[in-house]
Amino acid sequence: MNAESYSGINTYQRCPNLYFYKYECNLQPIKRSVALQQGTDAHEMLKVFFLALQQGENTDGAWAAVMDYASGLLAENKKIAFEDEQIEYHELVDETIRWVASYCDQYGEEWEVLHAEEEFVMILDSGKVISFTPDLVVRDRSGAVWIIDHKTTAAIPESGIPFGDMQALLYYAGVKDMYPECAGFIFNRIRKKTPTQPRLTKTGAKRVADLKRIDTTYETLRDFLQAEAPELMADPAHQQRLAELRDAPERWFWTENVYVNETTEQIILDDAAAVLAQMDASIETGMWPRNLQEDRGYKSCNKCSFKPLCQAQMLGWDTEVLLKMEYEARDPKNPYEGETDGEN
Repeated sequence: MNAESYSGINTYQRCPNLYFYKYECNLQPIKRSVALQQGTDAHEMLKVFFLALQQGENTDGAWAAVMDYASGLLAENKKIAFEDEQIEYHELVDETIRWVASYCDQYGEEWEVLHAEEEFVMILDSGKVISFTPDLVVRDRSGAVWIIDHKTTAAIPESGIPFGDMQALLYYAGVKDMYPECAGFIFNRIRKKTPTQPRLTKTGAKRVADLKRIDTTYETLRDFLQAEAPELMADPAHQQRLAELRDAPERWFWTENVYVNETTEQIILDDAAAVLAQMDASIETGMWPRNLQEDRGYKSCNKCSFKPLCQAQMLGWDTEVLLKMEYEARDPKNPYEGETDGEN
């Protein structure tokens, strides 16, 4: 029996026509954004890291495996890119390594890794089969099992990301079949940037450059001052900036633990069954409605990689050249392809 992936269900919910392009036509954009490339590389690095931990490596050994993987990325890029593109990609990989390393330092030793991007399958009461691949399934020191979702994002949100999405609850229902002690979901958001390293001004009175706006952490600024300019620790302006950074909400990592109950789980399973029925109807009739979205958040049409194709078809234009120039066969192994929202 064929299984529908969670990714496919989520795509259909977002826009049936987008599902048609990605899964029925099997298309993906040829050109990929820097944000998407970083997100994809980061997920692969995290997969390598946690797989190594699962196989018995310590954190140093796991990180060595990540560096070997990164070296392979750079070697492969040399075969297909021009020299200036190679330099740009090398810088991109170096930057990705830095913030992935910060994340691994935060969370690498807290859990026993049970599964790292392994496929789970669940069967609904209707007989429909859904496959899904959590980023991570772990056991904490209390014995509870958690599903980990790590997302890369351009900026940590001002408030918690709303919970209640189908992804988390479907994952929970499937994992709980194997691990009855599954407690819920942990959302981890990773900012695609490392704290700015402070520097002193080159002219005028000694002070940290761009002190009021420096995008860094309390610890980074404090350690820099203690090492390079300890006398500034008593300066009112520097004390104020340190206090602001110390008391500010977390700007580099964001975590939320979400506990799930059986009632919520059943509601989302019923919703999934309803969406699957709608997908069957689209396949049977060949009708894939467009869910036109205003420019609000990542689901908007302006963030969709298939916007040019969708618009061209709506206007009745010949799309043959556009298809050849802008799109190619989709890589089913890459679940992050085709999204340009800056969060992966």
